[in-house]
Amino acid sequence: RSEVDVRVAEALRSFAFWGSVVPAGIRNGCYHAISVHFIPLMVWKGLSQAEAAFLLGAYAFLGMATTLLIGWSADRMNKPRLTAWILFVAAAAMLLPIFGNSFLALGLFTIFFAAVETTFPLGWAIVGDLFGRKHYAKIRGYMTLFYTWGGVIGPVLAGAIFDRWATYEPLLWSLIGVFILAGLFFASLNRTWKKATGRM
Repeated sequence: RSEVDVRVAEALRSFAFWGSVVPAGIRNGCYHAISVHFIPLMVWKGLSQAEAAFLLGAYAFLGMATTLLIGWSADRMNKPRLTAWILFVAAAAMLLPIFGNSFLALGLFTIFFAAVETTFPLGWAIVGDLFGRKHYAKIRGYMTLFYTWGGVIGPVLAGAIFDRWATYEPLLWSLIGVFILAGLFFASLNRTWKKATGRM
């Protein structure tokens, strides 16, 4: 197959561009909301600061390990579908800190949520598959102008929610909805990705 070669102007007019940017921004906001507030969230659920710090260290290690594992696997799989499923699992994982407060429940939450980090390189790999390599840097640069704001807004909203209600529960319920929305956006790229790559 000839390599995909999409120019910047074409990319900006395509659903594939905005279908990548919007869920990336949502995912970015959700991920950083939890990451920045990880220890306060765990302390709110009743863990000590030492226990919360231990889980934060595990969270960082698991993010690295799952990125390597899933990144290697993703070259042999349908990337939009895989990314969508990771985000759906992350949505389900929000139920663990909502309804559980044991170290086991919060540890399981840490394990499942750490996989969200793998969607960062997966998302950029999808962009390469959809638009090709020739204009990749410029297209990625334009995407960054939009999706980066998620990482700025997410932690601020999380803090505002806790300051208003003295609980993270409204945040966690909201994250279920927006993670599902981001997953649906990535899933919607499936047909375009198959056409661009000739894979199933």
